Amino acid sequence: MIRDYATEYAKAVVSGKKELACQAEILACQRHLNDLKRKDLVWNPEIAAKHIEFAEKLHIYIKNEKRYEPLRLRGFQKFIICSLFGWYTDGGIRRFSEMFCQLARKNGKSFLNSFLCLDFSTLSAIKDGQIYTAGTNYANASIVWQDCKKLIEADDKLSQYFLIKDYGDSRSKIINKRNGTRIIPLSGTSDKDGFLP
Repeated sequence: MIRDYATEYAKAVVSGKKELACQAEILACQRHLNDLKRKDLVWNPEIAAKHIEFAEKLHIYIKNEKRYEPLRLRGFQKFIICSLFGWYTDGGIRRFSEMFCQLARKNGKSFLNSFLCLDFSTLSAIKDGQIYTAGTNYANASIVWQDCKKLIEADDKLSQYFLIKDYGDSRSKIINKRNGTRIIPLSGTSDKDGFLP
């Protein structure tokens, strides 16, 4: 049976079982529960679960223990991912094409964005897609890009699908060998033009 991670989380937040939740999170969860009743939207927990399964097949490096371990998402991360990939219009178009995510420091923003880069370059990719990790300078722009690189290098299967070119500047790129999708760090000092992200 397919787990409906987003609905489980939304119910826990709205009911108060998850004690630490801000008003914005409660409202987002309530919207999810309300939208389940709408006729013009389709909730597909099976598609959403595939993206969670992909995320939890990734491995992260535990620096102080010098080892890799499988990634385990937190409830709010599952809710965000499921919301992005599980909602569709009744015409079959993905409901959300943009996301604004505001989290306190050290709560996994970079990880979440690096996972989304890998997801969009594999499960959700179009041929020759362009994904940019942006920042005011290369150091900032490369934070998420470097996380993508680490996630790929930590997984033998995943690393077979990607070519990593790390030049230490805005020429760096990660290329999906199957579909040509590129992940590129983009800084305010880059001279790239002709974007088609």
